[in-house]
Amino acid sequence: MNPAFVDAWRQQIDWCDRGGSPVTARVLEAALGDWLAGGTARELIPDWNGDPWSDAVSLRVAGALHSLVLDGSDPELAAQYPPLATGFDPVAGPAAVRRALIVHRERIAEYL
Repeated sequence: MNPAFVDAWRQQIDWCDRGGSPVTARVLEAALGDWLAGGTARELIPDWNGDPWSDAVSLRVAGALHSLVLDGSDPELAAQYPPLATGFDPVAGPAAVRRALIVHRERIAEYL
């Protein structure tokens, strides 16, 4: 495991929280949790040879997932975002992120 990768991801989560983007922070937490557990996120990003900060890896994942919401490709994930939700559900939200990573794997890979 690349500690710089995880540190950069966690810093981005913190910045999203402090910057008023709590849903993005929770989405990133769920995706990082999947990565740490060896899930689909880890398969998509087995290692990152570049600088995770300047390469904006976590934001690429967040952008890929958000694109699924914006174009209606993933209603289950969309249910975690405003205006459909007032907050990210601590149980259903991470499950929706993990499922989206699996179901939309190829599309998410394009963002990476």
